[in-house]
Amino acid sequence: MEVYMLPLNGTAHSIDVVLEIAERNKELVNLRTVCFIYKSNGMTQSESERKYSLLDVSKKDTVKEELLLLRDNCALSVSTVVGLCSVARHKNGEAMYLPQLDFSIPISDDAIGILRQEFGTVMSRSKSDLVLPGYIIASGRSYHYLGLNAMRHEEWLEFLGLSLLFEDGDDQNKFSPVDRRWIGHSLVRGFSTLRIFGGAKGNNELRPEPVVVDYLE
Repeated sequence: MEVYMLPLNGTAHSIDVVLEIAERNKELVNLRTVCFIYKSNGMTQSESERKYSLLDVSKKDTVKEELLLLRDNCALSVSTVVGLCSVARHKNGEAMYLPQLDFSIPISDDAIGILRQEFGTVMSRSKSDLVLPGYIIASGRSYHYLGLNAMRHEEWLEFLGLSLLFEDGDDQNKFSPVDRRWIGHSLVRGFSTLRIFGGAKGNNELRPEPVVVDYLE
């Protein structure tokens, strides 16, 4: 397979990663997106209030158009968020899953190096070779990981399980760079979700789109 890497200079966004996923996984027929609203108290809508939609990736020439339409609709409200769900549909009907992670480590000059080292160390124990490649994306306060290969459910569960083993710091000051509550919610829901655009800051301004900052392979 030809390797194509997005630029890491701040010009590529999560939407570009979604397009690469669609191009790379030609056996998928759709990806799932979700639209939800941050309420004034800082909480998100309940599961029943969230709006899910399917992104047809079997027609490669319309994927970008659909994503841009979602982004335009999202921009109508600063409190609206559009996320990419990890679950996707294979052409044989099987549910497949994209490896996603929400990190909690604050953005800094050292953070990407820490994530690189921890990811490589922990994920070397995976039985699956589908965890990599993928992109680290600056999401605002921290980072996301969005893998490019769709995997089966048991591989996705192993991926999340291994992610709980991420640690950094010395013996007396160890911390996890992964948002473990996010992993818990993902396991309860049966799939994970990462923001690809939208969402308001505290001052009611639209958040910038998440930016690609590193590539892991």
